[in-house]
Amino acid sequence: MIEVEKKYRLPADAQDIIERTGELYSLSKAVRQADLVYLNGISSFKDFTPGDPVLRCRSVDDAVTFTVKRKLPEGGVWEVELPVNDAGADRVEDFIACLGWNLVTRVVKTRRSTQIDGITVVVDDVEGLGQFVELEVLVATTEEVEHTLSSIYRLCTKLGISEEWEEMRKYDELLAIESV
Repeated sequence: MIEVEKKYRLPADAQDIIERTGELYSLSKAVRQADLVYLNGISSFKDFTPGDPVLRCRSVDDAVTFTVKRKLPEGGVWEVELPVNDAGADRVEDFIACLGWNLVTRVVKTRRSTQIDGITVVVDDVEGLGQFVELEVLVATTEEVEHTLSSIYRLCTKLGISEEWEEMRKYDELLAIESV
């Protein structure tokens, strides 16, 4: 499956978009999610090279998942996930530190979502960054990507989301920039 996704950072004067979306379409109950991001042998994204492995510890309620990701030179992403119970998460974090991985950022967000016209709409309130709207669809083939992007752009127009607000960077990258 291919994830087709667009993310938009909402300016302070556009918060009514979330209220309007919640009124027109029922947003799910807010879920709090915390991601701890580790790099191997380096202590900041300043020294990061694309293709280096990234380890993430994601906590959603009582579920904890450790994921190691690495972009492959030929394209795509290599990924391994390890779910652990909440009680064992601290021990795994200690183990990771012993292997030379350094915690470089912590992303904490509250997430609500809904489905509109076959598109998953996610509203994230990210601590230290503000509010974002992500629109995403999973498609089976590359031939579907262009049509799906057109559908996403139409929905953005319908919701009042401006193209100028598009954000290509990940939350951990934005937090690293904002903390400098």
